[in-house]
Amino acid sequence: MRPDLCFVAVCSYLGQTLESDWGARTLFGFGVLFVSVWRVWENTNIYVNRFHPRDAVHKIYFFVEMTAVMGIAVFTVFGVSICYLFGRGLTELMTLMASGFDKRARPRALAESCLFAISSVPWIVSIFLDNNTGVVSAGHRETPDTLHLALWTAGLSLEIVGLFVIRLLPLVSLPGTVRFS
Repeated sequence: MRPDLCFVAVCSYLGQTLESDWGARTLFGFGVLFVSVWRVWENTNIYVNRFHPRDAVHKIYFFVEMTAVMGIAVFTVFGVSICYLFGRGLTELMTLMASGFDKRARPRALAESCLFAISSVPWIVSIFLDNNTGVVSAGHRETPDTLHLALWTAGLSLEIVGLFVIRLLPLVSLPGTVRFS
């Protein structure tokens, strides 16, 4: 089961904000939301390619994950934060559970989960801000306000820079494919 088409549809929907406005803030807002969707897609693909899940639990996981991704595209800024945290957190949880089958995968899974916990702080803060901006109007998203974009950018930056640091650590190995029995 490959969720790639859902991500393509979400990115296409996010791109509709660029139909009427090519301003710097709109482009930046699209970029932040695109990278958010990309991070969820990337982690889902890494999980799928690494562990090759095929059972009913994982089919439910994919459905819930794709629902969270669609939420990034259609909700207000409050929903974007909730859906991103839920989608990324769910993948981290599934990776931690799957790393129980391969001891070599545990250090990396733990390091990435700790990194996600740290990088999620700006996303959590953005949930508690004034959420009257970014409402869907006339079938198109409005660009979220500058403070939400700054917090989301901070969270994504922490995560991406942290991943480069984790990959440099000699104690964190990259084991091969693990198949569920």
